[in-house]
Amino acid sequence: CCETPERDAPETVRVPAKKGRAVLFYSHHPDGRVNQDSQHIGCPVIEGTKWIAQRWFRFEPYNRMKYSVGDGLDPRFDGPAPPEAPAKPGVRKLSDDDPRLYLAEGFVTDEERKYLEAFAIEQLKDEVLEEGEEVEEALLPAERVMMDELLAKLDARARQLARLPPAPPSAMIFRRLQRGGHEGRHVDAAPWAGAPDDAPESLTAVQPATVVIHLKVPKGTGGEYVFPKSAGGSTVASCSSTDVGKCCAATDTLKVPARPRDALLILSRDTAGLKDDTAEHLVCPVPEGESLVVEIPFIFEVWDGEVGLKNEQPDAGEDDDDDDDEGGAPSPKRQSSIVFENRGHDKITVKWVAPMGGAETQMGTVDKRGRLLLNTYRGHTFRLYAPSGRLVEEVVVPKGKMITHPIKSTSRGDEL
Repeated sequence: CCETPERDAPETVRVPAKKGRAVLFYSHHPDGRVNQDSQHIGCPVIEGTKWIAQRWFRFEPYNRMKYSVGDGLDPRFDGPAPPEAPAKPGVRKLSDDDPRLYLAEGFVTDEERKYLEAFAIEQLKDEVLEEGEEVEEALLPAERVMMDELLAKLDARARQLARLPPAPPSAMIFRRLQRGGHEGRHVDAAPWAGAPDDAPESLTAVQPATVVIHLKVPKGTGGEYVFPKSAGGSTVASCSSTDVGKCCAATDTLKVPARPRDALLILSRDTAGLKDDTAEHLVCPVPEGESLVVEIPFIFEVWDGEVGLKNEQPDAGEDDDDDDDEGGAPSPKRQSSIVFENRGHDKITVKWVAPMGGAETQMGTVDKRGRLLLNTYRGHTFRLYAPSGRLVEEVVVPKGKMITHPIKSTSRGDEL
C-alpha cells in the first residue's frame, strides 16, 4: 500500500512526514460512532529513525491503558513512576436505553480500597454460611458509618455519583462471594429497612439507587454483574432458565466486569417512582479466589402505592406527632436521638428491632459507665443484652428530640 500510490483509491489521503508538521484527525463522529474513514497506517521506515509525539484526546479511558505507569512506563525516557494520584472518576453511562447504569472507574484510590477491604474482612469474620446460602453479608448501620471518617466521605462521594442531595450517611453492606458463590436474579430492595420479605411493597422502604464498589475480584473471571433484561423489560433467551452460568456465558446481555476500585451505580426506579424491571441483575459465579464488594443502598420513605412519596402533612392545629403509624416507616417529624448510659458494671450490647417483627441489627456496645448515642425515630425499638446473651430490657423510643436512657445495675457480674 505504501509503495504503490498509483493504486490509491480516490478518497485516499497521504500525509508526507515532515519535521514540525502536525496532523489532526477525528476517529469518531459527533454522535460517538466510530468513523471508519479515519483508518490509517504508518509506512515502514526504510532508513534512519523516525520520532513523533502523539497526543490523544479521549473522553473515556481507552482500553484501560496508561502509558505513564506499569508496563507502559519506560524509565529511560519517562523517568521514575509518579506517585498514584487521588481518584478522579470518569463516569460513563453503560446503556443508551434501560437499565440506567453508570460506571465510575477508579472511584476509590488503592489506599482507600485496601482500607475498605480490611474493614470488610473484619465485619465478615463471624459470618457463617447456612446450607444453601451463597453470599456472606454484613450490614453496617448508618450510625457506625458516621463514626468512621473514610466511610462517611465515601458515602458523600457515592451520593454525588447518584446525584442525590447531601444527607447523613446511609448504611453499608459488605458482601463476599467465595469459590462457586453467586447471586441470583433480583432487583435491589430494602426489606430490612422496615418490613419482612413478604410484606407488600407499599409497606416497605424503597431503594431507588445503589452504588456497588469492587474491593477484591476473582482470579480471571467471575463476579461480573449481568443485566438479563432488554429495554423492553423482557428477559433475553439465554437467561430464561435458572442456570446462572449459562446466563453469564451469554453474549446478548449487558455485562459489567468486576474491576478493583470501580463503582457501579444502579438506578432501579424511574423519576416517577416506578420500579424499573430492567434493573434486575445477577452476579456471576466465582471460579477461583473471591469477590468482595461494599454496597451503599440509598433508601427513602415508604412509597404511597406505586407513584410519589408518602409524606402527609397534618392539618392546621393538628398534633403532628399523633399521625404516626407505629407499623409504618418513620416520618421526619419523629426523628430524635437517644443516649444509652450504662450505669452498671457489664458491657451491654444494643440491638435495633426492625418494625413488624423484623430482624435485629446490632448498633453497638456500651462499656460500663459508658454512653452510646444513636440517631433514631420515635417508636423505634431497641433491645439491650448482657454479655451472656440474656435480654436485659426492651426500650421503645418515646417522644422527644434528645432522650437519655439509663441502664441500671443492681449488682456485678451480669446481674442487672
